Amino acid sequence: MHIMKLKIRTMKKIHQPPSKIKLKSAEEVSEFDENLINTVREPLIALDKNLRVVKANRSFYDFFMVTPDETIGTLIYDLGNNQWDIPKLRELLETILPEKTTFDNYEVEHNFDTIGKQFMLLNARKIQRGWGKEPTILLAIEDITERKRTELIIQQQNEQLQELNATKDKFFSIIAHDLRSPLTGFLGLTQIIAEEASKISAQELSQLGSTMHQAADNLFKLLQNLLEWSQMQNGSISLIQKDILLTNMIAKNLESIKMRCELKGISINNMVTNQIHAYADEKMISSVLLNLLSNAVKFTHRNGAVTVSAKEIKDQMIEVSIKDTGIGIPKNMVEKLFKLGEKTGRKGTDGELSTGLGLLLCKEFIDKNGGKLWVVSEEGVGSTFHFTLKMA
Repeated sequence: MHIMKLKIRTMKKIHQPPSKIKLKSAEEVSEFDENLINTVREPLIALDKNLRVVKANRSFYDFFMVTPDETIGTLIYDLGNNQWDIPKLRELLETILPEKTTFDNYEVEHNFDTIGKQFMLLNARKIQRGWGKEPTILLAIEDITERKRTELIIQQQNEQLQELNATKDKFFSIIAHDLRSPLTGFLGLTQIIAEEASKISAQELSQLGSTMHQAADNLFKLLQNLLEWSQMQNGSISLIQKDILLTNMIAKNLESIKMRCELKGISINNMVTNQIHAYADEKMISSVLLNLLSNAVKFTHRNGAVTVSAKEIKDQMIEVSIKDTGIGIPKNMVEKLFKLGEKTGRKGTDGELSTGLGLLLCKEFIDKNGGKLWVVSEEGVGSTFHFTLKMA
């Protein structure tokens, strides 16, 4: 009898519906999955086969500043008022992932309305939760914005370091060669006078004096450019913009090169007769005019011409042009004229020395004043340097 009762109890246990046991197990698994997902520090979302969100962790809600009501059941591209409609994300989910079950470190850059510009690494997994069940796509999002910003800062610092090295090399080149050569010539002239003074005629002395004056003038301009360039590089030159009368400034600088023009028989054509006002730094623009006019005379043959003109153009700007009938500039050199570290120095038509530093200085001064500097040139015909300034 006892044996029969025991068999009946055993059979009841065997035939008892196991739903309660399975339900409890499913709840435990669901709770485990939930805790596991929320433990992950990176934002994580799960998508169904139609790319709708079925689950997201706390990190996702916190990082992207959204709520579960705005997320669950929503097509991923529609999240945050279509902020997630990102071409590279579409490429990953619709093109790459269907052909692969996993994909790692897929970099995406996007500007979100709520959190701004972000750089992200996407890691995707397509998983099958059970036989006959639809696959789920797990998408983990790693924020690498700070890393990218750090890399950008390092890149900018490297570029600045390269520029500083190029500046240093330019200085050494000028000091070692371009500055030494005219000084050597100048010393040679003084040596002739010192040793041969009694044998030199008045006419020869006059010629030597004229040559020495030109050598001293070239040295002075070179040193002046070096000083202004160094001040520009260390930031000691301050920008003081005000209303300047370009008409008078152009006339004043033309007067400065008048003697050199007369020595080479170069005619000056000043087409700027109207009162033209610009808004710029007076010293910087005066330096630009003097450098460009000096170059025009330097590279123009004897009996040539230098023409200066100015006009108002669109967007409340003024364009100044300095044209010469000189030797012109080869095409392969035009692109290098305003680049630091490029060798663009050439001798003038009377053997005048040039370092190319003046043009670099001109470009920086014009850039600082919100204008542009460029050149149109034809070898053997001449060059025209243009620059723009804001109208006062």
